[in-house]
Amino acid sequence: MNSVCIAFYKHKVKVKNLKTLKMRITDEVIRLFTRSKYSHCELVIPSDSRTFQCYSSSPRDGGVRTKKMELPTHKWDLVAVDVDVATVDNFFRKTRGLKYDLCGALGQIFRLGDAKDRYFCSEWCAEVLGFKNPACYNPQDLFIEVCQGK
Repeated sequence: MNSVCIAFYKHKVKVKNLKTLKMRITDEVIRLFTRSKYSHCELVIPSDSRTFQCYSSSPRDGGVRTKKMELPTHKWDLVAVDVDVATVDNFFRKTRGLKYDLCGALGQIFRLGDAKDRYFCSEWCAEVLGFKNPACYNPQDLFIEVCQGK
């Protein structure tokens, strides 16, 4: 298996406070309008037997970032992708710290434009993977694209 995968988030956050309520609502709106069980995606590289180095643009973290996470199978679906670690790392270095593209993400739903200096999760992943028009991909579209031919 290729060492780089794309992880698709399918978990429903348990509402415990205002912050988790906001996270749950955001996830559910994305799922509703994209007709998908997925609300987010990350490019991931195994760090050790339990954790992955995860790369994406996340509204929860403010934009393009990397962090180590466990990805339990009841919360995430992983699909191997044909991209090397250096490509992921190089694109991350070029885009690190760029803000989350809320308008671009909403553009998936309402046909708004996307910002060239911001990214939403599936757009960031699609660009690393070399897909044309990366801003046209939501997590569900990206899942379908990477699963074709597997």
